[in-house]
Amino acid sequence: MPLQLRRALEADIDQLTDVFFSGFRKDGVMARCFPEKPTVRQFSIDGLRRDLHDRDVHLVAVVDTDIPDSPVIAYANWVGPRTQPPTTPNLPLYPDDGDDRALAAFYFPHLKEKRAQNMAGRTCWYLAALVCHEDHQGRGAGGLLMRYGLEQVEKTQGDIYLEASPPGVPVYKKFGFREIDRVVVLDGEFTELLMLREYQA
Repeated sequence: MPLQLRRALEADIDQLTDVFFSGFRKDGVMARCFPEKPTVRQFSIDGLRRDLHDRDVHLVAVVDTDIPDSPVIAYANWVGPRTQPPTTPNLPLYPDDGDDRALAAFYFPHLKEKRAQNMAGRTCWYLAALVCHEDHQGRGAGGLLMRYGLEQVEKTQGDIYLEASPPGVPVYKKFGFREIDRVVVLDGEFTELLMLREYQA
């Protein structure tokens, strides 16, 4: 099978970052707040590197073994229930030099606040990112990443919380997520859906 899933490695960071910018290039918020420029790229690299060394984070990648050197074409960032507080809990949520700082200053803190409210009192995993390179979308990488996470969540009998832009919603509904809230920005032009999948024995 050409697509294979594995844990991400330090050596993957540049490719993971390429996937991030490709996958979010057409996203109404991310394209404004995380434009592809050197300083924003470094911000993303630093975040991925921290996640690689966080034992509560499962950073998993899908590689295409039919392409020379088996490049990363998609990845997911599954954050498990915290076994210890993050070592750096007050890091910035977004880069300072995005193209729309006012949007970022509202949007990302608001999502963080909603996340805390919606995950409170639950044994809950957080799907912080699931992104596929635009040249490889529709090939099944997202399903591989989702099934990996569901297997991990099953072991803890936990719920899963995520934030989804409209294109991803049908996929998440297929895996049992439901909308519990939404955040609307850009004068109604962009809607982020807040979704939950509750554990069922």
